[in-house]
Amino acid sequence: MVTELAVNGGWGPWSQWSECSAHCGRGTSKRSRACNNPPPLNGGSFCSGPALQETKCISNCPVKIRNGPASDLSAVTNFTTLSRGGRR
Repeated sequence: MVTELAVNGGWGPWSQWSECSAHCGRGTSKRSRACNNPPPLNGGSFCSGPALQETKCISNCPVKIRNGPASDLSAVTNFTTLSRGGRR
């Protein structure tokens, strides 16, 4: 007679944190792990604890330039020059 032993599950590694869910402002970031190191076998118990973690995050909002379209960097250059005491 062969008796198969119960194997309790163990957590695998956490995944990388996801990108912030917000493109501008407050959002959430998540990561997960699987109960596969080892997986539960022969009636062994599933892993205890959370498979998913969530944390708050803040994404920087795009900066708008007042003196023209965002692709026109002359406004930024002129501001930098003037703020350093230079001339236009």
